[in-house]
Amino acid sequence: MAGDRLKAYELLNKALQINPDFALTHYLLGYFYYNEKKYDKAEVMLNEAILLDNKLFLAYKLLGDIYFEKRIFNKAIDKYKSALAINKDAVILNNVGLAYMNLENYNEAILFLKEALGLNPGNVNIRYSLASVYRDNGWLSNALPEYKNVVNIQPNYPNVHNDLGDIYKQQGQAKEAIEEYNKEIYACQNKISGNPSDIFLLNDLSHAYNGIGEYRKAKELIDKALVIKPDYQQGYITLANIYRNLGDSKNALVALEKAKGLSAQKYFFIEKAIKENKDLNEFKEFIEGKKEFHPVDTVYLKNGRQLKGIIKQNNGEKIILEIKAGNVIGTVTLSPDSVERIISETINNK
Repeated sequence: MAGDRLKAYELLNKALQINPDFALTHYLLGYFYYNEKKYDKAEVMLNEAILLDNKLFLAYKLLGDIYFEKRIFNKAIDKYKSALAINKDAVILNNVGLAYMNLENYNEAILFLKEALGLNPGNVNIRYSLASVYRDNGWLSNALPEYKNVVNIQPNYPNVHNDLGDIYKQQGQAKEAIEEYNKEIYACQNKISGNPSDIFLLNDLSHAYNGIGEYRKAKELIDKALVIKPDYQQGYITLANIYRNLGDSKNALVALEKAKGLSAQKYFFIEKAIKENKDLNEFKEFIEGKKEFHPVDTVYLKNGRQLKGIIKQNNGEKIILEIKAGNVIGTVTLSPDSVERIISETINNK
């Protein structure tokens, strides 16, 4: 606790020599390794602690934390649940909820977070987690009062005013949104002077400036964060939103692809944003004359009509055909029962 790590390790290793079967010594070594992000060594010690004492719930909890930080969320949930079977702890319930949130399994996340809040209703972190899951699940009417509860407990809780601003923006309440983004800017500026290299503060501040339309300032801040930590996934998501607001869908797409590549976990909201930016980029290229449309498929309908375009999907349940109508490219979805035949320029009787 005094900061003398070498002496701490020396004492713990002496303790192991005296009694190699003392589970708590293995746990403490695992805890120290975890704090230094030496996760492989920590896992060895924590698993040894569990072998010696299978009721040591803190060891299960810490293994869950390791897997959570490695973004192996299913494994994290398994370890957390092992800890909960021994001791029903609000913090562990919260962590399970957050792991399910990262897996985008919002119903399960809400169940665990509500249980956690029931055990500790004054815990602002749990309340913020629940509000965020409501938001990510699209339940804005549930998220809004919970975020307000967070503000009542801790007015400058990290990023909470950005969260409120985003909800107000989605609800079309522009004035309220701007007010919240400005509150976030004020809170971050007070904090960042003491820690100008805090990537999370830089990201929150960038998000807030993006929210009030100061895109260049927002980009400057997030660029700084990404120089400090080039593998910061949330930073690239923020950068993509800035590019999108600047009308630069091409660079927004590059930032989103970078964010996607930084995690083995597939996130629906990233995939959705990538698709939206691809569609927007293709449309802009078409409008600017950079993309030509060459229909290669002709769909003959049973009602006698013909549609020319490019088949994007034909899985036996539906046919998605990209077509051009005037200067706009879009898609139509057809039922196979309505189609007599499809002729392609390259593959006949498709």
